[in-house]
Amino acid sequence: MKKILKYVLILGIIGAVCGWLFGFYLPTKPWYNDMKAKKGEAMTADSLAQAFKTNEQIANTNFNLKVFDVTGEVKDSKIENGKTTVTLKTTDSTIFVYFALRDSVELLPIAKTITLKGKCTGYLNDGFEGNVQFIDGVVNKK
Repeated sequence: MKKILKYVLILGIIGAVCGWLFGFYLPTKPWYNDMKAKKGEAMTADSLAQAFKTNEQIANTNFNLKVFDVTGEVKDSKIENGKTTVTLKTTDSTIFVYFALRDSVELLPIAKTITLKGKCTGYLNDGFEGNVQFIDGVVNKK
C-alpha cells in the first residue's frame, strides 16, 4: 500500500511540473509564441472560404486552431484597438478572410496580393456576409 502511495505521489508531482511547464512557463517564451517561426500550410483565401461555405463543420475540424499561410488580395486594411486588421477578398462576394495581426503595422495597400500567416479561429457569419477569422497574424510576403 505504501509503495502504491509513493508512486501516485511521484506521478502527481511529475504531472504538476508538466502542467506548469506547458500551461504557464512555455507560453511566456517568445520562441514559443513566434508565429513567423511556426510552419503553416499554404492556402489561398478562395480555397479557405470555399471549404467553409461547402461544409462549415468539416472545415472547423480541419482548420480551427491551426496555423496557415493564406495568400489573397487585400480588400481592407485598418487599425482597430491599436492593432492592424486585414481583410482578404475571395471570389465569393459574401465571404472574406479576416486577419487580426499580432502587432500594429503600416496599412497594407488595397488590391495588392499578399501572404499572411495566422491561427484560424473559425467562421463568423452575420447573415449577410461571413468571415473566416484568424488571430496572431503576421505579414509573410508583401
